Amino acid sequence: YPVTFSQTGLPSGTFWDVLLGSGISTSRPLVFGEGAEGSSFELTAPNGAYFWFVETAFTSNYTVTPPYGNITVASGPVNVAIVFTPITPSTTHYSVTFTETGLPSGSTWSVILNSTQGTGSGGSSIGFSEPNGTYYYNDISTSASGYAATPSSGSVTVNGKAVTVSIVFQ
Repeated sequence: YPVTFSQTGLPSGTFWDVLLGSGISTSRPLVFGEGAEGSSFELTAPNGAYFWFVETAFTSNYTVTPPYGNITVASGPVNVAIVFTPITPSTTHYSVTFTETGLPSGSTWSVILNSTQGTGSGGSSIGFSEPNGTYYYNDISTSASGYAATPSSGSVTVNGKAVTVSIVFQ
């Protein structure tokens, strides 16, 4: 069935894409990915529940609303509207800090926020600078064998002040 993603706010010719995963969890593998330079594009998906997010590597000068979501394909078409808002140079940025506990000394860890990877060593924090908006984070990993992150993905909302996300490795 058709799943149509449409956007407003990007200039003509700007590439953008969406990743669509099976199930409603970011831990499930992604099964579809599509990009476009227009106002919309269409994927085909069988009946089921899906998690999607806008991959922003090509649109890093924009905030995305909504940046991710869940859809259910039930024997018919699904439409998702996405709005890109330009980040102006005068836009204030705020600290988004990821802290970790539980990793052994000497190990490294990383997290991806808004398609940008940050890395740190055990006991250290990873910092980003973002304007107001909601951002998706995922792919939290470590060099320490046998350790998993909780949470392993999620979203963080910046609203006029710095934000800290605590990650526990076990």
